[in-house]
Amino acid sequence: MKFKLQTTGDFYPKDEERKKLEPLGFKFIPSDYERFYIEGEPEIEINSLEDLIEFSNKFGELIISDGYIEIYDNYRE
Repeated sequence: MKFKLQTTGDFYPKDEERKKLEPLGFKFIPSDYERFYIEGEPEIEINSLEDLIEFSNKFGELIISDGYIEIYDNYRE
């Protein structure tokens, strides 16, 4: 099943944070304040519970909703 990916974070000033997400297809655009924002929503194919667990082990806590997986990597209200 295909899911669109999102992150909880709004911006990623640290290079290591961006490098971790780039293999998933995330693209980052710089702003005027040395912050990098995500552009677009990449997609990922998850076909089994094992795939989902492996993804979570690599990228951390997840929030799953209808057609979306959000990587919980920052504060969320």
